[in-house]
Amino acid sequence: MTSRLKRKLFKPFFDLQGQLLQLQHELDALRLQTEQIAQRLDSIHSNTQSLYSHNWTSDKNLVFPDLGGLSIRIVALLRQLLPFDVKDLGFHRFGRELDGGYVMIDDLSMARAAISCGIATEVSWDREMAERGLIVHQFDHTVEASPEQHQNFRFRKLAIRSAAATGEITIPGIVAELGPDASGSILKIDIEGSEWDVFAAIEPQVLTHFSQIVVEFHDLHYLPQFIDKAEQAVRNLCTDFFVVHVHANNHEACYSIGGVIVPRVIEITFANRRVFESAPCTRNFPTEWDRQNNPHRPDIYLGKFNY
Repeated sequence: MTSRLKRKLFKPFFDLQGQLLQLQHELDALRLQTEQIAQRLDSIHSNTQSLYSHNWTSDKNLVFPDLGGLSIRIVALLRQLLPFDVKDLGFHRFGRELDGGYVMIDDLSMARAAISCGIATEVSWDREMAERGLIVHQFDHTVEASPEQHQNFRFRKLAIRSAAATGEITIPGIVAELGPDASGSILKIDIEGSEWDVFAAIEPQVLTHFSQIVVEFHDLHYLPQFIDKAEQAVRNLCTDFFVVHVHANNHEACYSIGGVIVPRVIEITFANRRVFESAPCTRNFPTEWDRQNNPHRPDIYLGKFNY
């Protein structure tokens, strides 16, 4: 048999052998990728276990994705922030269309002063308060002066803290300084995470001086780290106030904590129960008054914000 004939007869076999060899190479590559993925998953699992056992909490009931332990406490905390309508009153957006504007009850009739804690370079809320005739007391230790001038602005380079030291001031300290002008005043506070300490330490009676309080709460995705503090802060706020508006800041994402979905940053407006009468909420959030903090990303739908 000639070599040419042998090649012709055995060509299908050689072709099949080549295909099998190619498949073997592909299987080896897939096996290597699978091993690498498994190693990454093991690393992620190990890091997650480390976070929960060492950094976040000693409560072993906080597990994914089941509710239990701290997850139930987080749900109970968020349920206290259920929004209500206000009887016979509507809402208005104070401040600019982007980050820095806040939705509040459209009634400032009893306020003579507004307290703006944390301004940086954005004072559109302050300006609208001032144009409504309120004296606006601005506090921010990160800038030298208010970025805008207005005859009703009163700027002080001070940090808002739970206990005052040099270069710092507390909410009770501000209330004491304002005296009679504190009655019915508006408090807006956006201090990049320090709000939890401030409200956890404050006496609820101090807050009754305000008719409305607007707070930007930060770092809800870390709630397991400071759940005791967060519970105390919300308890102090909700002693004499109820929630009338919620809006998630879409600069940040939403997170799952033990199966509980929370926005990382949320703006909440509180109303004084001694001033305003609550009614069942008829709105879904975001509302017609809300705007995206970041116009290049979709707003975060909260619905009724009912946990």
